[in-house]
Amino acid sequence: MKHVVGFTLIELALALAVMSLLLGGLITPLVGAREYMNRTVTQQQLQRIETALIGHLLTLNRFPCAASKESAGREQVASHGCLLYAGFLPSSTLGIMGPTNEDGLLIDQWGRPFLYRISASDSNLDGSADYAVTSGVTLQVPLEVRADNVIALAVDGACGERVARAEAVVVVVASQGKQSARSPAEGENTDGDATFVSRPTSDVAGCAFDDQLLWLTENQVLTLLLQAGALPRPE
Repeated sequence: MKHVVGFTLIELALALAVMSLLLGGLITPLVGAREYMNRTVTQQQLQRIETALIGHLLTLNRFPCAASKESAGREQVASHGCLLYAGFLPSSTLGIMGPTNEDGLLIDQWGRPFLYRISASDSNLDGSADYAVTSGVTLQVPLEVRADNVIALAVDGACGERVARAEAVVVVVASQGKQSARSPAEGENTDGDATFVSRPTSDVAGCAFDDQLLWLTENQVLTLLLQAGALPRPE
């Protein structure tokens, strides 16, 4: 009589358990490496965006307005400033190459469009936005009035504790990361107001954060314009 050689159910279960452990040990580092790569590439995108924004500023003496979902990456501008101060990055206006979504908006490595906000400040109260008016920036240095410039905040220490990190911010660009608005900190970056949050990456429940931000402050912008001879130097 022939004896059939095979595995018992217990042996098969043990083999499957070992394989699961081995695969889990391989998959976790791969997922981590992929997330690291996505954040690295998105940071490179933000650096190119910064270069394009500075180029636009030095060429036209103003920053572009925000794009809408319907404008295919083109700024929504008006003679006094912007039709839209908070919206999406005007990548078509800036001439930035890269992947776009079905609305023609530049997207990050997670397929989410970059958010954008430009300050609507009007320091001389003439009805025109300081940094977006089509006639160009004409601020006198030093400034005597700082209106509703965008403010970027950091979250340090306990979740929800906020400490000012950069005030009088002229433009902000935000990548929403893999997941959007999972916490109050991430929600601040998608609500369309003038407050933004930047903090270290976290997966802690209620404090989750993986947004990546770029901003230019008023001091940075005025320094660039002074160096380019676009503003009168203070006496």
